[in-house]
Amino acid sequence: MRTRVLSTEVRAALLAVLLARTAVNGAYRIVYPFLPEIARGLGVSLGVMGGLLALRSAAGLAAPLVPRFAESLGRRAVMLVGVAGTAVGCLLLAGASGVTVAAAGLLTVGLAKPLFDIPMQGWFGARVPYARRGRVLGVTELTWALSLLLALPAGFLITATSWRAPF
Repeated sequence: MRTRVLSTEVRAALLAVLLARTAVNGAYRIVYPFLPEIARGLGVSLGVMGGLLALRSAAGLAAPLVPRFAESLGRRAVMLVGVAGTAVGCLLLAGASGVTVAAAGLLTVGLAKPLFDIPMQGWFGARVPYARRGRVLGVTELTWALSLLLALPAGFLITATSWRAPF
């Protein structure tokens, strides 16, 4: 008889992470295929938008600070801050009438992503046996592909409404 390798808690968390991380990754990646449309909507050049994406990527330099933050506040709490930060960043971007608010939204998403990803990996690392850890973390990486698949309907949504709709 085969025993369950992953606890019910880990299985439930894996499903929740798949949903949440798909949303976080989608919020991070959605700008790439629609960058020209977003730039037109904001009335800026592609160069300006490229600079904003560089700023968002530079926010990742704060990632080494996340583990200490996650250990002091708790991994789940920091993951929730990451998801909430992503939502706030998307709302800022969707409501942006100019480049300053758009920059704030993109920067917020850039700061929020490692707040979710890093504690998530630590949470699973602490609960999943070493022999299964690679597979579990590999499953969480499927969210990159899932978020890309969601870009197709987002394109139709943008065509039917505006660039703001997916956010």
